[in-house]
Amino acid sequence: MKLAKTHQAANTYAISAREAERLGVPVIVTRPPAPVAQMLQEPAFMPPTPAQLRDAKMRALALEIRQVKERGVKQGCRLTMKKVALRTGFLFSELTEKCREQDRVAARYRAFWGMRAGTDWTWPDIARFFGLNHTTVLHGVRKHTALTGKTLPDRNSKKK
Repeated sequence: MKLAKTHQAANTYAISAREAERLGVPVIVTRPPAPVAQMLQEPAFMPPTPAQLRDAKMRALALEIRQVKERGVKQGCRLTMKKVALRTGFLFSELTEKCREQDRVAARYRAFWGMRAGTDWTWPDIARFFGLNHTTVLHGVRKHTALTGKTLPDRNSKKK
């Protein structure tokens, strides 16, 4: 249905062209501006691609890590996981799900090591966080230590 504008005194009314002809009023047919016409032809919303979603999540992780560091909050297990996710390119959820891909397993071992080194969580605490057995976490930390040469800080020296 085309809309028409009629001018009576100072008022402008929008009525259909058919209605204007019936009333015997001069018809001024208006068209939407060019950008509006393009918007009507193109879809209004294009969903982001999986790569765009992943990039956005990684940027959000980096921002959250910076904010936590600025506030001086003690590093926790979730923050350690987010750091590992940011460095390795895996999402938080991808590190916690059960999968045997070599890259993901190595990243998970790095997360185990970081949680043990950066927090006061015990092996069973870390295992519960991942839904695993504590011996799996212990094995992962030992593997990470063997691969990187990094050793865990001595927990007894912290208590003194």
